[in-house]
Amino acid sequence: MLLVQVLRQEPQTLQQQEDIDPNDPDAPQHHDDPEPPLQQLEIQGIPMQLVTAYVNKLKGQAVELPPISLPDAVPGVEFDAAQLGLVGRAEVAIKLQGRYPARGGMRILESQYTDGSRGALERFIAEEMIIDLLAAFDAHRVELAQMLCSGLPLPYDYSGLLCETLFAQLLRLPHPRLTPVAFSALIAHTALLRPAFPRYLAGSVRQLYLRLQFLAPELAGRLADVLAHFISNMSFRWPWDKY
Repeated sequence: MLLVQVLRQEPQTLQQQEDIDPNDPDAPQHHDDPEPPLQQLEIQGIPMQLVTAYVNKLKGQAVELPPISLPDAVPGVEFDAAQLGLVGRAEVAIKLQGRYPARGGMRILESQYTDGSRGALERFIAEEMIIDLLAAFDAHRVELAQMLCSGLPLPYDYSGLLCETLFAQLLRLPHPRLTPVAFSALIAHTALLRPAFPRYLAGSVRQLYLRLQFLAPELAGRLADVLAHFISNMSFRWPWDKY
């Protein structure tokens, strides 16, 4: 369970304050409070029973996990497994892949440039934020770049992790989360908005270039298309001497 504190304040304009009748008992009262109200939002993530059991386990105590119930059918995909043949199972697999696509992930840079001294859980949460923004702001590329560069509530420089996550989503199988041209434009906007990003971009491309022979032909072609589009938009400015 994660606890998030959010400052929420909706100040009234002068016109709105003038329209309020002070003699009306039902009218909202205005107070000159310099401190905005603090609201605590509770986000349900991990059930508290599992957290308590995990803490007790670390203390060396015997724990008994609560029973876990699984749904009988996959939400959004209706089928009867007992009556499915080989073709039917293949059709169900295609539907499942379309409804629940692969998350995608790739380690390109050394962990000191992406994770630092932070744990795996913090990396997972940061990656999920980036992936959710890619899905939510797909049709708004400029706003997406701005959100990725300055809208993530992370108290550290996540430029390396952002670069690695973008390339991981570009090289995701069976297909990328966005079109290759969209990734090229997004990388270009991010390089302009976040000063530390180009350094990690050059390092990621260099590492992928060294491992080009190990990439699937589909991924190698996808990477080549994105880099060609990106470098052409940058007037072919690139550290060519390192290749």
